[in-house]
Amino acid sequence: APLKATADDAQDPVQIPSSISRRGALLGAAGSAAILASGASPANAIFEGIEAMEKTVDKLEREAKTRNSDGAPEKHLPTVSVEVLKSGVTGKVVKDFAKLTVSVPHVMDAQKPHFIEYMWLRDKETGTIVAVKSFEATDPSPPTLISKAPVMGKTVVPFIYCNLHGLWEGEAVNVSSKR
Repeated sequence: APLKATADDAQDPVQIPSSISRRGALLGAAGSAAILASGASPANAIFEGIEAMEKTVDKLEREAKTRNSDGAPEKHLPTVSVEVLKSGVTGKVVKDFAKLTVSVPHVMDAQKPHFIEYMWLRDKETGTIVAVKSFEATDPSPPTLISKAPVMGKTVVPFIYCNLHGLWEGEAVNVSSKR
């Protein structure tokens, strides 16, 4: 039977196989060894990747000459859906956390190429990036970002960056437990 583990971001049960192949174990160990040999911890490598993406999207926003002006709005305006997280035991709202899903009905076409490079959520009041994701042209369409974040009572703004049509900013969404 599979074991259950807990995901760090929102304590969702994650299925982990009770047995792992020798090759899978060796590849995982080799990857961890390479990270450790570089002097970084696996957690630091993840955070450094997130920090790099945050810097990239900050730069895209700063350097954008226009927003929401190049391309078809119906294919570029990102939307946010909010799901209030509730405890499976008590049924009460999980303090401060919500599941946010950002999506846009955009193609991911490696042939042209034409695709969404980045998708992110920004806290409207503080300007802090709440979640960010990068995409490749070969990723499935529609591009989607799912994040569980401590944003209750906050207003978040979704953004995307299309490699051909630039920066797009969606409508701000207030995240409340009254959903």
